[in-house]
Amino acid sequence: MSNNYAISVQDTIVKNGIITKSTIDMDYKKITSLDDPDDDYDAANKRYVDFYANAATSGSAPLPVSEIIVLNNNSFSTITNGGTTGSYLISVVSLTSVNGPCGIFIISKLRSNMRPGWSLVGQTPGLSTQESLEISWPSNGHIQIRKTGVNYDGSYKVVINNTSL
Repeated sequence: MSNNYAISVQDTIVKNGIITKSTIDMDYKKITSLDDPDDDYDAANKRYVDFYANAATSGSAPLPVSEIIVLNNNSFSTITNGGTTGSYLISVVSLTSVNGPCGIFIISKLRSNMRPGWSLVGQTPGLSTQESLEISWPSNGHIQIRKTGVNYDGSYKVVINNTSL
């Protein structure tokens, strides 16, 4: 059996692998070997969708939530998607510089007026400055992140996984 596939492209611009002026009609064919999504507008494979749809409907695992925060100098920025209590796995990565600091934290608090317990799972400091990230959770407040220096200012993507069951 011969696989004769053709792609018909009209009025389309493809630059650096990005299609900018068209849509792709798969004519009811499959896209296979698709990896799990990383960014908000990435496509998701069936396994990924089935897992999170099942988790959401069964209540077994809350869905991760992402947001963009701005880190300037060494001032704290508040993560708005986290609560005032609970347990969270939080990953932070710079969108401004590939050389900026990034990290993964686990943080928990039973009552809003308590001090949190937290653990640094892993961290990569800024490439040339060794700046790192710090996490804080003030009493009766929301979780906050900051850089330890004045370099790599800009936008950071924060992914929050609520691990409280």
